[in-house]
Amino acid sequence: MHRALNRIVDGQWIEWAASMLEKGLDSYHLRILAGETPPYFQSELISLADKTFEELGLNWSDTERAVRRYAAELLADLLAGTREAASVLKSLKDLCLEMKRPPYLYDFYMLHYALLDLKEEENTPYWSGAHPSNIFRIITDTARIWLEGFERDRK
Repeated sequence: MHRALNRIVDGQWIEWAASMLEKGLDSYHLRILAGETPPYFQSELISLADKTFEELGLNWSDTERAVRRYAAELLADLLAGTREAASVLKSLKDLCLEMKRPPYLYDFYMLHYALLDLKEEENTPYWSGAHPSNIFRIITDTARIWLEGFERDRK
């Protein structure tokens, strides 16, 4: 996803490569990318990332598809309990803004701000019916429904 958005190669790319190895993906260049350490040289890492994507059959030229896949990965991690809701929502909110608020990310943008409000208030204008007692259920239900739609659309 970072490559599709032409982002600077940084430690997140290295973390991504390591997490892909942990999830069972493997390739020669993925292993090299996962082992990179600072200082990062952009041209070398971009070339390495491109070779990795080619080896893994990952097409980064379709930005929306790459963003949706990344969102699915974050939401799956949220539901698995390996990422915190606040962190996932912040990442998706930032991505939503960067992508100029596409409808498929907008609920997570709103939930990010609802969660922030509900840390200090009893109500929020960002999500109707959300309260401190039910916000995490709303977040997980929304993530589950989004992922079900994502999986259905992939078939």
